[in-house]
Amino acid sequence: MIIANHPRWFNRAGLPSHLEPWKSLGGSAGNDFEVNFVPDYKILHDAGYNVLAYDLRNFGHSSSATGGLFTAGRCESRDVIGPLDYVRSRSDTREMTIGLFSRCLDCNATMFAMMRRPGVFDGVPCMVSPQPLSSGVAPGRALERFGVPASYMEDLNDRVRLQTSFTLDQFSPVPLGQEPHDPNVPLPGKRRPLYEAGRHPGHV
Repeated sequence: MIIANHPRWFNRAGLPSHLEPWKSLGGSAGNDFEVNFVPDYKILHDAGYNVLAYDLRNFGHSSSATGGLFTAGRCESRDVIGPLDYVRSRSDTREMTIGLFSRCLDCNATMFAMMRRPGVFDGVPCMVSPQPLSSGVAPGRALERFGVPASYMEDLNDRVRLQTSFTLDQFSPVPLGQEPHDPNVPLPGKRRPLYEAGRHPGHV
């Protein structure tokens, strides 16, 4: 059983970012093309895997939670634990070996979930993690693209803290990624204007 989920703004099927209003979310960074996750699921299915894909809270068909706030994986970590419990509760799936396909935001959420409830991941032998991200990268790159001085990152950090009670550094998965976990294959993106992590030491 492969449990798969999605990055921010997406749902379990992908993101129609070639259309408005989604095009405006990342179009300035070149993310103005459709992303379709269904072919990924077909590859896994054709290889003999069962696939469980779901929408994180506040996305897709899932209900709103935490007042609609986005917390870069901290509160979303509860959504990682739920599907694991679900698979183990069903008589037709509880004996299946579980692997995690944790993209971007969900990789962060999974790392926070591992910190909160490590026992839930006993028996999960692997995780593939396309584009894990510390939350300071995308806002920092957005400021650069729009010509806003980097000094405003401190103001942005204050506003994030006032809204969520967390700072941007507290959203980062980097410290969590330094802890030993089951085999994990991180797949960082290259030449991604939205992130371009190399300009931000200490970030993924």
